[in-house]
Parts: sequence; structure tokens; C-alpha cells
Amino acid sequence: DLVQDTFLAGLKSMKNFKGEASERTWLISILKRKIIDYYRKINSNKGKAEVRMSYNDAETEGDWLEERVADP
Repeated sequence: DLVQDTFLAGLKSMKNFKGEASERTWLISILKRKIIDYYRKINSNKGKAEVRMSYNDAETEGDWLEERVADP
């Protein structure tokens, strides 16, 4: 679902694509935001959640890690 949402968001905002990066990098940045939004949504009732993501364009895969953060 997140990948499909990413492609739909990319199509809707294609006019905003400036071409400063590759289409792949642009779509991955949209996907990263979709993943963060997803985890925020499912964890909103369980407490705070922090999602750390790293992506290197030279790599073929991105890495992500979810950490639960206790309320102060």
C-alpha cells in the first residue's frame, strides 16, 4: 500500500519535480515520508514513536529502524 501511495503521490506532484535529483531519489524521499507517517499513525495511541531512516543513493536498499520513546 505504501509503495502504491508513493507512486500516486509522485504522479500528483510531478509538476513539482525540479530534476535536481534522479526520479528514483525523489520517489524514495516520498516513500520515506509515507513510512514515517504510517508509523506515526499506528503508534499514536501507543505513545510516541521515532522512526530513523537512512538512504544512500549508491546503495540498492534503504534501512529503517523504529524506536519506541517513553512519554516524559
